[in-house]
Amino acid sequence: MKFCILKERIIYLLAKKLAENILNSDKEDLIRILQYSSLGGFELLDDQDLLENIMIHVPELEKVELIDVDSEKFVFHVKGEHMDEASVIKEIIEKDLKIISFA
Repeated sequence: MKFCILKERIIYLLAKKLAENILNSDKEDLIRILQYSSLGGFELLDDQDLLENIMIHVPELEKVELIDVDSEKFVFHVKGEHMDEASVIKEIIEKDLKIISFA
């Protein structure tokens, strides 16, 4: 079972999570966020860094394997040991990332 996720959707979700964290931060936390991280800039990340960042927010991506990538999208398939959970994995990932195709 394979599926595609647009890179722009991953970048959007990362920016949304960052904005939510900033809005929910107190002054000292906000100072630390601004001091120790480049604000935004997700579109500048290479593919590996983009995947590592999104896995923090969508841990179900640990149950899939990257099989192809191009300038617009990642293509994954559910790892064999998780095939019995494929529909649940799909629902969870699709909730935030809007899977563009699933086969």
